[in-house]
Amino acid sequence: MDTIGNRIKIARGKMAQVDFAEKCGISIRALQNYEQDISTPSGESLTKICTLSGLSADWLLTGMGPKHRDEPGKDGTGEYYYIPHYNVATSAGPGAMVEAEAIDKFLAFRCDWIHTTLRANPQNLFLLRVIGDSMTPVIADGDTIMVDKSQTRPLHGKIFLLLSEGCLLVKRLQVGQEGLYAVSEDHQAYSPIKLDPTHTGTKIIGRVLWFGRMV
Repeated sequence: MDTIGNRIKIARGKMAQVDFAEKCGISIRALQNYEQDISTPSGESLTKICTLSGLSADWLLTGMGPKHRDEPGKDGTGEYYYIPHYNVATSAGPGAMVEAEAIDKFLAFRCDWIHTTLRANPQNLFLLRVIGDSMTPVIADGDTIMVDKSQTRPLHGKIFLLLSEGCLLVKRLQVGQEGLYAVSEDHQAYSPIKLDPTHTGTKIIGRVLWFGRMV
C-alpha cells in the first residue's frame, strides 16, 4: 500500500532508523510513528527528511509529482509536468539579491502545451516570483515567470532573466550596434542598463517564456 509511511521508509533507504532519526534531528519514536502511519510529520520534520534524503516534499506527502526535489517529472496520468518553483525572487526593479536557491514547490503544466506551444524541454524549465514594477504592464509585481535556462543567447526584444552583480533581474534585451542593453517597459522611470557579456559579474540565466498572475 502506497502511504506516506512507506514513502518515508523509501527516504530512509538502508539507513538504520536510529541513525536516520539522529541525522534528521527527530526522535526515533517519532520516526517509527511516521513509518507506521500512526502520525504525520510536521512541516519542520518533513523539511529535515527531505533535506537528508533529497526527495520532494510533495512526493513524500502525496506520492505524486517528481520524486526528487531538483528535477521536474510527470504526474501519474502522464498528462502534466511538475515544474520546480524556487523560493528566491527575481526583481523587475532595482534588483533582488540572491541569498539562497531552494525549491519550495512544484506547479503542474500540461505536457502537450510545453512541447507544442513553448517548444521547450521540461528539464530546462523553472519558476520564480517577480518583485518590482519596472516591467509593467507586461510583467507585474507578484507575477510568476517560467524561465528556460537553455536559452542564453541574447535576442533583441525578448525578455530574459539576468544575474548581475549578485542580483537577479528580469528585463527586455536590446541588441544593437551600441551594445547590449537591459531595458524596462516603463522607460521614463527606469534607465536602460548597459550589459557587458564578457564581465564575470553579468550572466544571462535564461529566457522568460511565460508568466502568470492571480486575479
